[in-house]
Amino acid sequence: MVLSPYDLKKDPLDAQDALLFRASFCDDEQRDVYEAAMVIQRAYREYRARNTSRRQEDLERRAALKIQGCYRRYKQFCYFKKLHNAAIVVQKHFRMRKRGEADASGDAATEAVPEHPTLDGHAIRIQVPQTNSSLSLREHRAATTIQLAYRGHRKRQAAARKIQNFMRQSRNKLRKMHAQNDDVAPPIPASPNHQKI
Repeated sequence: MVLSPYDLKKDPLDAQDALLFRASFCDDEQRDVYEAAMVIQRAYREYRARNTSRRQEDLERRAALKIQGCYRRYKQFCYFKKLHNAAIVVQKHFRMRKRGEADASGDAATEAVPEHPTLDGHAIRIQVPQTNSSLSLREHRAATTIQLAYRGHRKRQAAARKIQNFMRQSRNKLRKMHAQNDDVAPPIPASPNHQKI
């Protein structure tokens, strides 16, 4: 840096600092110390940047896992809400039909069944319960559908647990590798000007 007389007049303190700076680094040893400090500072900045980016990635990964978990829970909630509503509809129709059939069959069965005389002269009515095969078939289908849905849910839960365990193990393995890399830091290379003859 060449100083002009104008610079000296403008701010004598800045000019004086610049002269001292130039004079102090004329010596080879001082220059080597300065370069070594620069190398150390650069290595420290890289280390800080690595740690910051790793922390940022870790935070982003945690946030992504939390969002995914919340979304999965929401999807499950919606799915079970649908199942619940479907079960309510099935039960409502079943009860209505059962009630209607009971009313209809009760009257019909009572009227249709003849009186049977007993030995002592009294009459009794024997009512045979009527089976409705289509209704029991529908009940069976509804139960099968609900059971299938529940089994599928259990399979999905098991798969999600396996995936989460794998992700957790991978993350722990990656952290161990980073910790080992940080423990075994490469030596700082010596500057080419530092070699003395």
